[in-house]
Amino acid sequence: MGLVCGDALSAPIASSAVGAVSLAMTLHEVEESLVDAVLDEIWRILALGGVLFFFDRMLFEPRSPAEELVILTENAYHKAVEYALEAKY
Repeated sequence: MGLVCGDALSAPIASSAVGAVSLAMTLHEVEESLVDAVLDEIWRILALGGVLFFFDRMLFEPRSPAEELVILTENAYHKAVEYALEAKY
């Protein structure tokens, strides 16, 4: 199986079908009320002994100017996307 894209709440993958799931900078984009459902779907598709690998931003107070810049840049990106979508419609 290669790369599969789909709904995180209803992946187009059979139960216990994959040995690994990888999420990169994803969970912080999911509404908080849906995070448990997304994780349940991951556990559904993972085979026994499968591996979940993920990395995401942490919710923390920046400890350095570099960390603060990363947070500010991400926030600016999201605001720009929101603005662009509002302007489009």
